Amino acid sequence: MPDSSRPLLFKRGQCPGCRRSSTRTLYREPLDSPGISRYMQDHYGRRVERDFTGYDY
Repeated sequence: MPDSSRPLLFKRGQCPGCRRSSTRTLYREPLDSPGISRYMQDHYGRRVERDFTGYDY
């Protein structure tokens, strides 16, 4: 079981492949938007509220 004090997804400080720290956001969508919400419920069910809310992704 994951440590409940840390989010399951996290922001990386650098690319794991090339180690560069410069980044550019390709896509941003709120967790509670209809498309993301439906996807998360389909794949994670009840865990969405417990494990994913309250963090920025």
